[in-house]
Amino acid sequence: MHVDYKLTLRRLTDSLLQTDASYQQMFEAAHELYRLLSAAAWMHPDDPKNRTDIYLPEGKAIAPAWAAMCIKDFYRTRQFLRGMVSAIQTMQPEVTDGPVHVVYAGTGPFATLAMPLTTVFSPDEVQFTLLEINPESVRMLRNVLKVFQAEAYVRKIELTDATTYQATQPIHIVVTETMQQALQDEPQVAITRNLAPQLAPGGVLIPQKVSISAGLFNINNLLEINTSSPAYRLLCPVYELSARSAETTAPYPEVLVDIPENFEAGFSQFCLFTEIQVFESIYLYLSESGLTQPKILMQAGPGGKFGAQKVGIRYVLQKKPGFEIRLLASLNPPK
Repeated sequence: MHVDYKLTLRRLTDSLLQTDASYQQMFEAAHELYRLLSAAAWMHPDDPKNRTDIYLPEGKAIAPAWAAMCIKDFYRTRQFLRGMVSAIQTMQPEVTDGPVHVVYAGTGPFATLAMPLTTVFSPDEVQFTLLEINPESVRMLRNVLKVFQAEAYVRKIELTDATTYQATQPIHIVVTETMQQALQDEPQVAITRNLAPQLAPGGVLIPQKVSISAGLFNINNLLEINTSSPAYRLLCPVYELSARSAETTAPYPEVLVDIPENFEAGFSQFCLFTEIQVFESIYLYLSESGLTQPKILMQAGPGGKFGAQKVGIRYVLQKKPGFEIRLLASLNPPK
């Protein structure tokens, strides 16, 4: 059966960006987009080459098969695309000497946050520099660009490590979505620390801010449809990633968190919570995406009590980045 790739991409993009799109509509559009781009890329997800991660000094670059599947996190895909559209439109009046230049770090095999935008903007309005470290992803990405006749949107494809890449042209927007919940494992922080300072004055980082807080979680309240009770109680912020904070030199300071001795029944998990400001008013809140699922650090013990009263939490950049946890005091030390 013949597929009009460009027409189908436009239809799916419109569906994902539609203001009043239902969750079912977003789900179906994202999954169809995955199938469309997989066909264009000649993606074979079971090929061992497409299932092999690359380990960097400050995080893991996930394999092409896993990067491609991120599209299926449909609300995440929608919100990042909405943020990209809004950011480009915001930058257009500020860029008077040519198209808005976007550096997209960690494209995977599809450049998911760029390809749909070729149905929204012209090459005279936006240009992309695409950074990807996996050669198999780059090979498939070239297939995708050819099938959709989108080469005119691309200034350059760089097979490179985005944590060390140095741009030779002004950057108006940096976009990178190279993370998991609580900024663990993948190099989102390292990439942001390298690329955000290279933004032209007034340039935009997407996501604009990733906020991590410690708190208590009641999963029953999250799953219960007919309740207005909150599912989480935030105790304190522990880390924030933004263009401004990216200028801070690591190591990052440890944050001390006091776990209250008495708290509401059902709040039995001590967690890290992620909130993502994609761009301005466009957010991903708790549990709206795989990126914003709570990361459980401790489970309450017998009697619903936590063994720790005070916890030290610090973000560390290393081959496996994430949060180091120290138990500093105990309410009920084990015997």
